[in-house]
Amino acid sequence: MISIAVMESPGSFFGGIIGFFPFLVYGFAEWIAWYRRRKSTERKLAYANLGCAAFAAFGVVTTIGEVLMEPEPVDWQFLTVFSLIGLCIIAYLAACGWMRLRWTRSTSVNPPTEGQ
Repeated sequence: MISIAVMESPGSFFGGIIGFFPFLVYGFAEWIAWYRRRKSTERKLAYANLGCAAFAAFGVVTTIGEVLMEPEPVDWQFLTVFSLIGLCIIAYLAACGWMRLRWTRSTSVNPPTEGQ
């Protein structure tokens, strides 16, 4: 939202526009999953969380590799803080995805009716 409202360059404005819509769709899917109790949407959100965790893991690993391969001396404080923040984000997304998959599997699609 800040990239859209405070346009420093056209690239930041368009980057904000492009980044805004996936979060808008994700928020709308969260609303459907929570208030409408749609299990199919919950499973899709679980897969989205696991996919984002995989992309975040790839980004953290490649960034650490680039920092270590540069000829300049390594800033270990940056590397440590970046790694810890990245691992926290990855762990959160993976845990959310895993728990959503477990919640949607634990309930049956067609619960038994009373009297059976």
